[in-house]
Amino acid sequence: AVPMSDGPIVVLDGATGETVWTAEASSSGGSGRTARLAANATTVFSAGADGTLAAFAAEGCGQPTCGPAWTATTAATNVQPSIGGDVLYVGGADGTVTALPAGGCGAPTCDALWTGTVPGAVTAPPAIDDGRLYVGSGGAEEPGTVTAFSLPTTPA
Repeated sequence: AVPMSDGPIVVLDGATGETVWTAEASSSGGSGRTARLAANATTVFSAGADGTLAAFAAEGCGQPTCGPAWTATTAATNVQPSIGGDVLYVGGADGTVTALPAGGCGAPTCDALWTGTVPGAVTAPPAIDDGRLYVGSGGAEEPGTVTAFSLPTTPA
C-alpha cells in the first residue's frame, strides 16, 4: 500500500505492479502530507492528521475503490502507527498514545482499548519489544523523552 500526497491509498500487486484497489485516506492535513500507513496480513491502516484512523481489508473489497471496514478516532498524528500482536498503536501530536484492536471490534466504529500520555508530541512510530511499548516524544520546547508502557492487550 502506498499513500499518495493528494489523498488516496493505492494498493499494488507485488508481482505486476498493477493497481489492485484504492481508497481515500484519512485527511492528510494539507501541505502535501500523506496519511501514515501500517499493515498486517489482513488489514491496511491509515492514520491521518485529522485524528481519523481507517482500517481497510488488505485483499480489498472486490471493487476498484474500497471504503474502510471500520474507523476510530485518535489524536491527530504525524507518525506511522505500529502493530504489536493484535493491537495497533497510534501516537498523537498531542502526546496521546492510543491502542486499538487490530482485528477490529465487529462494529463500524471502534473504541480504544487503552490510552496513555507522554510528555510532548509523539515524534516516532511507537516501538514494541519484550512486552513493552516504547514511545518517543518531545518538541521544540521539550527535551526528547522515551516512555515505556506495559503492553495493553485485547479483551479475551
